[in-house]
Amino acid sequence: MNKLDITSSEFKNLDKWEKHALIYLNGVNAVDLYNTWDNVDHHTKIIYSEDFYNTIFKNSANVSDFITMEANYAKSNDGKKPTQDHFQVARIAIRALMEYNRPLLLDTEKFLDVCKTLRTVVRVTSDQNNEVKYSWKKKQIQIKELAIDKYDSYTWLNGLGRKVNTKQFPLKHLFYDWYTEFEKNNLNLIIA
Repeated sequence: MNKLDITSSEFKNLDKWEKHALIYLNGVNAVDLYNTWDNVDHHTKIIYSEDFYNTIFKNSANVSDFITMEANYAKSNDGKKPTQDHFQVARIAIRALMEYNRPLLLDTEKFLDVCKTLRTVVRVTSDQNNEVKYSWKKKQIQIKELAIDKYDSYTWLNGLGRKVNTKQFPLKHLFYDWYTEFEKNNLNLIIA
């Protein structure tokens, strides 16, 4: 990666999320996490995970057209606003990337593509949002179920309010294999 010039007109013209992602990547490269991650202490890994979470979550989401049947019902009948849900969690994604796809840090465009994908959200009920992926009790992340399986268990509607004619999560193709592999290998373990 070339040295990041935050004063360049090219950088100034980027979207906020792209700037945030490039600044994060520049910091990761500045301390050579590519080569040192395996020797970094647990708390430092949590800090980098939190910073990556902020890189993804604190910027505008890419809201897909997909909504669960339950969220659509609550919206239509009870006036409850659906919850935007990142189906691949940034805190887990960065840990997965560092364990199973670290070379991605060496390709700025691919790293930005991952950040863009991780910004994608679906609309669910608040209860569905709380039950998926991990437990944050005592500020610990524990993967309770594979996200890819959990999202398959919901009935999805498209932007027109029609049931999606598939037994699978309509954005299943966006799940990274390395993300799911990390979840499989850390199921029911406390990772942060």
